[in-house]
Amino acid sequence: MGAKSKLYQVIINYLEKQIADGAYDNNVKLPTEAELSKLFNVSRITAQRALDELEMRGFIYRKQGSGSYLNENNKLKADGLYMSGIHENNIALILPYDILGGRFNEIIQNAAGVLEKRGYHLSLHNSKTNIMSERELIQKLIASGISGIILYPQRDRANMDLLYNIWLEKFPVVVIDKKITDIPVCSVYSDNFTGSYLLTKELVKNGHTRIACFYYLDFTDVFSIRQRFFGYCAALRENGIPVDYRYVINFYDKLFESENKTRESILKELLDSDVTAVITQNDYAAFDLINICNQINIDIPDRLSIVGFDNVPQSEYSNPPLTTAEQNFASIGKSAAEAVIAQIEKKPCLPEQIIPVSIIYRQSIKKIN
Repeated sequence: MGAKSKLYQVIINYLEKQIADGAYDNNVKLPTEAELSKLFNVSRITAQRALDELEMRGFIYRKQGSGSYLNENNKLKADGLYMSGIHENNIALILPYDILGGRFNEIIQNAAGVLEKRGYHLSLHNSKTNIMSERELIQKLIASGISGIILYPQRDRANMDLLYNIWLEKFPVVVIDKKITDIPVCSVYSDNFTGSYLLTKELVKNGHTRIACFYYLDFTDVFSIRQRFFGYCAALRENGIPVDYRYVINFYDKLFESENKTRESILKELLDSDVTAVITQNDYAAFDLINICNQINIDIPDRLSIVGFDNVPQSEYSNPPLTTAEQNFASIGKSAAEAVIAQIEKKPCLPEQIIPVSIIYRQSIKKIN
């Protein structure tokens, strides 16, 4: 065990002893990361890791902007052993990325709000885009006695064996952003198909017929991206435009086909083929494309119209401001929380909830003849 791991465990042991000795009443605030790092002369990352571990075990819960608190009815024995049922009324939210990044906070805040009103607490966990880490988290949380899980999986075809057995055991779980094919586990996700369909239709309405589709993930493994691709195809077909697979580009895969291929050269080839518009996987992919266009002096939208997906805050301030589809992350968080509570309380739960999206019209599309 390394020095950093020892220090992290020292903090856990200290807090466990404090809790066991009754130093903190229920719902009393624990020392902050800054206070713990100063007390033990360690980095805030080490202190955070200790608090993360106690949160995962169910001894504490966290309020964003407020701090860490002792859970009600979660007591430690004096010898440091854990009592059964320590996660009663705790719901785990497993996210694949940095839990403080993007618009995930809208999911977190709205899920937590619904849960707290019903007497439940939300704990946050990050699988770090690692399928095995996601699997281990699910297993550890269930073994710890957690009441339910809201899962944002990295891929919809990963850990299907585990999810199927969880469903057979009727353990409360809700999947967000994805639909797990062949397993009737409860799912809450945005209407990605319609969002992409409407964006493509808007490009066609503005005179574009050669529309490329850029993505950065294998859409055979990611339900949301797959649905966006299907919406793109449907809008083209409806308007009598065949899907030209020369215009369907996975930027990352293409980079490895030839050492001479770059994203800049791929884009130039598309422009030479008279492509006038691109629909991207999400807003961040659109920003990446805009940066490439700026590097090779491609004017947006005069030479190339670009649309994104998600409506992240930066999309309003990109140059030009980005036309995009807005996901209702707040509604996803609320619906997921309500669905997991329904399962815990043995009440009817919709097996699938599709949250509508809306199109945000800005200046990244040019009307052409």
